[in-house]
Amino acid sequence: GGRSITRSRAAARLLPVALALLFGRPVPASGQAPDERWRTMETEHFRVTYPEGLEELAGRAALRAEESWARLEGHFVEPPPGTIDLLLTDHTDQPNGFAQVTPSNRITIFARPPVDFLTIGHHDEWLELVILHELAHILHLDHVDNPVGGVARAVFGRGQYDFPFFPERATPLWPIEGIATWYESRFTGAGRVRGTILEAQVRTAVLEGRFESVDQASGDSPLWPGSNRSYAYGAMFFDFLLDRHGEEKLAAFVEAIGDQWIPYRIDSAARDAFGVSVSEEWEAWGDSLRVGLADFERELARHGPVTEAERLTTEARWGLHPTPSPDGRRLAYTRADGRSDSQILVRDLEGEEIRSLGRTNGIATFGWIDDEHLLVSQLELSGPYRTYGDLYVFDLEGRQRRLTRGARLGQPHVDAEGVRAVAVQQGEGTNGLVVVDVSSGEVRTLVAPRPDVHWAFPRWSPDRRWIAATRWTPGAWHDLVVLDGETGAVVHRVTEDRALDLGAAWSADGRWLVWASDRSGVANVLGAAVDGSTGRTSEPRMLTNVRTAA
Repeated sequence: GGRSITRSRAAARLLPVALALLFGRPVPASGQAPDERWRTMETEHFRVTYPEGLEELAGRAALRAEESWARLEGHFVEPPPGTIDLLLTDHTDQPNGFAQVTPSNRITIFARPPVDFLTIGHHDEWLELVILHELAHILHLDHVDNPVGGVARAVFGRGQYDFPFFPERATPLWPIEGIATWYESRFTGAGRVRGTILEAQVRTAVLEGRFESVDQASGDSPLWPGSNRSYAYGAMFFDFLLDRHGEEKLAAFVEAIGDQWIPYRIDSAARDAFGVSVSEEWEAWGDSLRVGLADFERELARHGPVTEAERLTTEARWGLHPTPSPDGRRLAYTRADGRSDSQILVRDLEGEEIRSLGRTNGIATFGWIDDEHLLVSQLELSGPYRTYGDLYVFDLEGRQRRLTRGARLGQPHVDAEGVRAVAVQQGEGTNGLVVVDVSSGEVRTLVAPRPDVHWAFPRWSPDRRWIAATRWTPGAWHDLVVLDGETGAVVHRVTEDRALDLGAAWSADGRWLVWASDRSGVANVLGAAVDGSTGRTSEPRMLTNVRTAA
């Protein structure tokens, strides 16, 4: 819906400042690569800027933006006048999106599907989810009813200030992220409120007696879940609040804040909109969660005895991708503690020794090559403007050797011979599967990328005949499939539901597949027997029954 023209570098420099979709933290002021050949298409309400080659994705983004506008316009506060800039950029293999209202209303989206992320993996279409989330931010944060704010903008412009220019930005982070996250779920049929991970984060806090107060819910800290708490507490609280008082009251709440002459009075705005303060309703929400634990325990009992876990590691805000060495003596995992750089740690399972193999750029994924070496994917600069995933060989002494450059590879898994790795290759708003020679770094396409199919966590079977992987297809079908290890053809669909099925692993003899699934409403480890001659599996069954999430 619109004409396309080549853009200059200056016109494409939309500098991001805040409101990251995933973790809520500011991102660097280089939100895209200025040396791209930028193009623009215009719709009724949006100007979509994108690099040459992403025409199809940009057209879909324009359509989703107008659909999101129509949904929010009749349900939320009045949209701002003027055109909203929407920038698509493919300069990084880190998924993200953010909105800003200064110096103008603009949305930036990194064109990398988040199919492998627990937090935002539950989506019918990732582009729809991120655009609706960020557009809700624009409507929310641009809103002002106080005449002083309107006059201040007219005289001084859209400066980097909160009250009175942008009174909604003067609120804590939990209502800012909570409102956008609630809307992403209200209008997409999926999203984080309809998923299980935010619920699990809040439920875990209640179970452990550390349910956070309304004053704590916006804080970032080394304590899990870090800055994701504003999304978890904010979205789940609004889901509780609007269920009690009606969805139409959300716009009234935002309007009451925008009309305040004295800022920072959220309880006052809540009384105007809901007839009760936020503080009172937060207490009621916490009480309802504690009372609901009894019903939750009864639901768990339907699946059998509750699984009690044994802690193997400590001090990790995120301790991810636990993988035993081929000889079973060591456990490698990625640790991000919120205090220092992310690292890959190795724990001796026969003793107490834990060693670091060194810092990594972000939360790295990896696979064992043999008992002494790991193949690691981490982000690295590719020129001054791009950060791509590349492969490195780490040994147990912490030495590193780079294997690929600019290959955009992640989630590698090495076959039992230590010769080939299967990995996910990102690019142009989608991804595919490739096979990498562990010695030379040579890359061969196994499953070509398609716009409507995304992959995560491929894993060789011990005999190298099969590959298990997570495959996302439209409709939030986030399923586990088995592929032929030579051709990449899908030979069996292990699951077929709207649950998140992630992180497959094979038993040492190749007779079992295990993975994480939230099909019961709680993420647990599932397993299925595998027919080695056909790659087909038995009906999955639960191997754990945890209170929190596994």
